[in-house]
Amino acid sequence: MCGRAACTLAPEEIQKQTHAKAFEGAEEYKPSYNIAPHQMHVAMLLDADGQPILKLMRWGLVPSWSKDGTVKMHTINARAESLTTNNLWRGVVKRKRCIILVSGYFEWITEKGQKIPFYIHSDDPQQLLYLAGMYDVWTDPKTGEKRYTCTVVTTESSPQLAHIHDRMPVILGSEEAREMWLRADGNDPSSEVLRLLRPYKGEHVVFDKVSTMVNSIKNNSPECLVPVDRLASKKHGILTFFNPTVKAEKVKAKKAGEPGPDATTKDEKKKVKTEPMDEEQKNIKIEPKNEEEEEEQEEVEEKEEKKRGVKQEPKEEDEDEEQEEVEDIDDDEEEDTQGGKRRKQQPPARIAKRKRRRTDAK
Repeated sequence: MCGRAACTLAPEEIQKQTHAKAFEGAEEYKPSYNIAPHQMHVAMLLDADGQPILKLMRWGLVPSWSKDGTVKMHTINARAESLTTNNLWRGVVKRKRCIILVSGYFEWITEKGQKIPFYIHSDDPQQLLYLAGMYDVWTDPKTGEKRYTCTVVTTESSPQLAHIHDRMPVILGSEEAREMWLRADGNDPSSEVLRLLRPYKGEHVVFDKVSTMVNSIKNNSPECLVPVDRLASKKHGILTFFNPTVKAEKVKAKKAGEPGPDATTKDEKKKVKTEPMDEEQKNIKIEPKNEEEEEEQEEVEEKEEKKRGVKQEPKEEDEDEEQEEVEDIDDDEEEDTQGGKRRKQQPPARIAKRKRRRTDAK
């Protein structure tokens, strides 16, 4: 029994491997990892000129004589032992033989009440398996539409695969075998053709235990073909990626080793290095920016002294120094006059006070 298969290659690659003249319906073909009964297979057959072509066919043969395009029997497989005796197969085996092209197929074994799937395929994932098949064409009486349907020929299983299932598809492993099977001349199959229907013992066919996800026809992804041991390893990696605990630890480590954007941009721009001030720096009096500000400050101080009843300081300064200060102010007044502004001459007491302040600052 072969009830599930896969064909993962691109249409160009299929045509290249089969040396087919054309691929009818290639635009409708889609690679599939889980082909189920009543879905489409890629089949190879001979055209009217005897040239191999590719065509999409629905899996499950519907005989041309069906009135409504249905059949009550299970026709996805045809036993090799009954091809010449069963009325359903006897006509098509003479005239309508084809080859079903797959990347591999599935079989199940039962372990502890659970069905375990195995994927049987070539040891080269890019190489096709050529399964012996038959087809028929049913014509819709109302629309005239032609429907191509097919079946896979099965035989006894090879010793290599017998522990999985007692039946297997007929695999046509050589170019000669494929040409012989396709050349149906309307006569009963010759003994040479019938000899093709033996179990295949080629060494390049291997099998893998795969996930039970393939049990559902809803699942159609590359994971259907991945061996369970490799799939478990892959899932572990995915679970680690989404594990919130692991993710939090990674974020914490990153923060510890690499400063965030705030620390390297805004905060650094705002940082100003400050040194503690010693006593000498604290006692330094900041001088006014200009003479006008200095005069305003002195007037304020004089008013405060008058309020407190403090007498004006006597004129005890050296007259030479006072005269020098006056001369400096006079020079300033002359410059200001030239600039259009005249300043009022200051009293000697204020000038002496200003000089003492500057001396203290030095």
